[in-house]
Formats: sequence, structure tokens, C-alpha cells
Amino acid sequence: LYSLLACSGASYFGYTSAMIGGCIELPSFQRTFSLSLNTNTIPSNILSFIYIGTLPGSLFILPLSNVLGPLHSLSISSLVYIVGCLLQLFSNGSIPLLYTGRILSGLGMGASVSIAPMYISEISPSAVRGRLVGLHEISFQLTAVLGFWINYGTKRGISDDNAAQWMVPMGLQLVPAATLLLSALFLLPQSPRFLVRRGAHDLALQTLSHIRQLPPTHPSVATELSEIVTDHHNIMSRLHNNSEPAPRWLPGALRPLHTLFTVPPYPSLLLLGSLMMLFFDFTGTIALLAYSPRIYRGLGFSSDTPLLLTGVFGACKGLSSILSSFFLIDRWGRRPLLIWGPVGCSLTMFYIGGYQLLSASQTPTATATHEADLTPPRILALVATYLFAAFFCLSSQVPWIYCAEIFPTHLRTLGVCITTAVQFGAELIQAKAVPYMLSTMGRGGGGAFLFHGACAATMVAWVFCCVPETKEVSLEEMQGRFRGGS
Repeated sequence: LYSLLACSGASYFGYTSAMIGGCIELPSFQRTFSLSLNTNTIPSNILSFIYIGTLPGSLFILPLSNVLGPLHSLSISSLVYIVGCLLQLFSNGSIPLLYTGRILSGLGMGASVSIAPMYISEISPSAVRGRLVGLHEISFQLTAVLGFWINYGTKRGISDDNAAQWMVPMGLQLVPAATLLLSALFLLPQSPRFLVRRGAHDLALQTLSHIRQLPPTHPSVATELSEIVTDHHNIMSRLHNNSEPAPRWLPGALRPLHTLFTVPPYPSLLLLGSLMMLFFDFTGTIALLAYSPRIYRGLGFSSDTPLLLTGVFGACKGLSSILSSFFLIDRWGRRPLLIWGPVGCSLTMFYIGGYQLLSASQTPTATATHEADLTPPRILALVATYLFAAFFCLSSQVPWIYCAEIFPTHLRTLGVCITTAVQFGAELIQAKAVPYMLSTMGRGGGGAFLFHGACAATMVAWVFCCVPETKEVSLEEMQGRFRGGS
């Protein structure tokens, strides 16, 4: 339950990411914000400006989390997100106000998405840690499904002349954010590992006992707390003995950053996590998530059909994410999913790109309203988008789990925040670039799909050669795994 509530930040991340692309397609939104003459610039800005906020948000939360802990950081980040959502909802046709709300929401979203996986990993038993941190991705994907279908429902059920057609999906962003805020204030416990770092060992014991639903004297609780305390003492001893040296002139707040970038094996861990985030963002998920209505129009579907097909796309992602998180991540491990997911993404992207480049009819006005127009290659291209969703979500939660696992206690917050910032930076680049890639890289944007397929294929080779397994390794044992090279 605690893990699920902490995942509310991923819920508003998923809902917003899926909702906004379809919301821009709604006639009432286009009329309110006068988008008819701006086919690329303003829509891409609306989509990408949230990532202008997520990038600094994922970094600025670091000092706050170190002082207040992950729990209070989640409450503050959700409050900032709520303010941004209200600005978007009541922007009343003002593009600058809408941009401001998107950036402010991004600050809160970037902070919460950075902290939540780390918080969950710190309160979870190692045997099911992957499954519980995987709830973060499930929450993202299921609320993305809601975002897709709510757009379709409002398009079908609310008149194009009624501003509620776009305000309803926009306003529902507030629900998961309010859930996270109230949960962090009244329900969620503080991280026992943070309490140990603050020297509150008795409170850490009580909190761990409460989380595990076992008495404080139970052997498993005592053993787990002992491992946490021992790990913390070992870290403090290394710092005291200067085994992780930093220049004396360097301010204390910046010394962990120096350690992360210069003391082995931490730079390798940072590079590993950052590359994993980068590769996943460049497999093409932003293209299909945020611009799926436009892509389905490019495949020859018109009217309300692109929004309907987008809803099916979201459902495929949600089902695959549930399958992976509950049945595969802690059974198969991280590496197999990191290999087979991108294999499927690569093959499907190559087919979609080839179809777009070779098809004879690739204009946004092309329609497939007659059964004769639904040729086997076109149907297969449509199916390929759904297969991409399924393969992507088989492994999309692994980078979040991996980055929350691999860093030692004293560098975990910093490492997770930096790798998350890398992920948001990649999403910002993709959100701005994709509409232009679809317009300029061959007929139907086929070259863009081939590019993403090549990125996924490259990731397969990289994972096979460079990424070790971390299944069922406790957070305190993780550094031995990497130092040992196993």
C-alpha cells in the first residue's frame, strides 16, 4: 500500500504525458488557444515545456531530500505540481500562462519522479524490491491509459464548442497529485535508511517494524536494521578515513558530487544508469506516446479513429507493464527484460519506418474509412505500434529500478536525481524534435522510426556486454556486486 501511494507521482507523470498529446488534438482546445495556424511550433512547445521544468526539478530536489528526507520532499513536489496544473486549467486561451503552468508542473513532476523510486526501494524487502519499485512504472502506464481514453471520451461526449472538452482531461491531472500530497502528509512512513542517516536509530527501528508489520524484536527486523546501520557506519568510516577523498577547499555540500564523479566504481555506476535512461528514451516511446494521434493519421486514419487507436495503444502498454512488474521482473531478473524488450522495439520500429517510407499514400489527410483501404501492410503497421507498446513496457520499469538500486546509501539520492535528470533531458530533446522528425525525415516520418529502431538495437548490444544482474541483491550488498565485477 505504501509503495502504491508513493507511486502517485508516477501517476500524474503518466496521465499528463498521455493526455496532453490528445488534448491538443481536441477542437475546443485548438479553438481556445488558436492553434489552427501553428501546426508544429506551439504544440511541440506545449508538449516539451513540461520537460524544461522536470530537468531542474529532478536536481533541485536533491538538497531538500537530504535535509528533510524523501517523504517531505514528495509532499512539497506534489504541491508545486498542483499549482502548475491550476495555471494550465485556468489559462483561458493564454499561451504564456499555459507555458508557465507546464513548466511549474514539470518542476513538481521531476522532483517527485526522482524521489519516489528511491523511497520505495528504501522501504522494500530485497526479495520483492523490483516488483514494488515496478509499481512506479505500472502507475505511469495505467494512468497513461486513462489519459488516452479520457481524451477519446470527451471528444465523443462533449461538444466541440464547449471548453469543458479540454478542461476535463486537463483538470484530472489534479487527482493523483492531491493523492500524493495527502498520503505524504498523513499516511506514508519516513524511510528507515534516512532516519539512520540522521542518527534516529530507535525511530528507524519503530518505522521498520511498522512497515514490515512485525514486532521490533523479530529477528528479521533486527537483522535488516543491523545491515542498514552497519552499511551507514562503513560509509562514514570511509569518509572519516578519507578513503573517498575530496579537495579540502570544496564545500561540504559538493563533496558527494566529487565522490560520485571521481571515486571508483561510482562514475561507472553513474554512466551505467545514465546510458540506460538515454537508450530507453530514444527507442521511440515519446514519439508514440505524445504524438500517437498524429502518427495514426499518418497511417491513414481520420476523424475520431486516431484517438480511439491511441486508447488501444495505451491499454497494450498498461497490460504489458502489469505482466512485467508482477510476474517477470523478480523471476527473470533485470538483464533478460533489458534485452528482449528493446529487441521487440527495434523490430517494430524498423517495420513501421519501412512501411511509411515505401507506402504510396502518406499524407495526413489520407483516410482508411473503407475496408478496401485497410491493406495487410497497413494493418500490420498498426499492429506493430501495439507490439512496440507491449515490448517497451516489458522492460521500461527496469531503468527506474536499476538506478534506485545501484548507488550506495550516501550517494543514492544524488545518483538517482542525476540519472532522472538525464532521462528528462532526453525527453525534452525528443518532445521538441519528434514533430520535426516526422515532418522532414522521409515520407510519413519513416526515417524517424528507423532512427529509433537503430537506437533500440544498439541498446541490446550494450546491455548484453555491459549491464550486470542485480536481482535479489540487497541494497547493502550492491556495491560488493559491482566492485567484484559479477
